Amino acid sequence: LLSLVNTMLGTGMLGMPWAIAQCGLKMGLSLLGLAAAIGVFTLCMLSAVQVRHPGASFKVLMACSNLPRWLQCIPDVAVFFMCIFGGQASYYIVVGDAAHTACAYFLGTTPSRHVWIALAALCVGPLALRRKL
Repeated sequence: LLSLVNTMLGTGMLGMPWAIAQCGLKMGLSLLGLAAAIGVFTLCMLSAVQVRHPGASFKVLMACSNLPRWLQCIPDVAVFFMCIFGGQASYYIVVGDAAHTACAYFLGTTPSRHVWIALAALCVGPLALRRKL
């Protein structure tokens, strides 16, 4: 539970003030409200599906749908890309900035932050794709 809370609040808490500063207070709060409304709508849809199909997995639900068989992998592909490019992207940025700054402070010189991000992706990426840790 703490890991989930850390994931939701961790780097989002760092990025939220910057994002609102970039687009202005009114637009930032409007976009934040829109994202919250979309989240509530999505949770309502998931609750309705759970009531109709208790205990069903994405695979079972996609088999019940009218989609062609080759499109039934959409949830798996979506989760894969969200994990690699969504949730991890913010951590890569934090690692890149922190490692770049720390190396510059201790060693006086450092590779670009892009190198640190690539190294972090090479180390953490395979762990994120494992079925069991």
